[in-house]
Amino acid sequence: MVNRLGIAENLSEYNDNGILIYSFGINSDGFCKEYIFDDDGNELTFKDSNGHLSESTYDDSGNELTFKNSKGFWHEYTYDASGDLLTHKTSKVIGMNILMMMMVIC
Repeated sequence: MVNRLGIAENLSEYNDNGILIYSFGINSDGFCKEYIFDDDGNELTFKDSNGHLSESTYDDSGNELTFKNSKGFWHEYTYDASGDLLTHKTSKVIGMNILMMMMVIC
């Protein structure tokens, strides 16, 4: 949608298969959000109105492998051959130190 000043308030883009690959929107308070998706519809990046960026990567089966949120936390995931979650590791750089936590899912 374009407002009376000709500025896009909401924009969506789809691939040839009809899957959303890009979305941008501005709400009535002027805050914007931007999403980028891969051709399978998995969210690759999200940027909020403050410019904070979150990013994800996926394997060929669509399982999320990594996620970095806007606060600098990294999440890494592993899966078994059936696609069931095996491990979830979270880490964050704090000054010169790395804080790591590991969760094993059984």
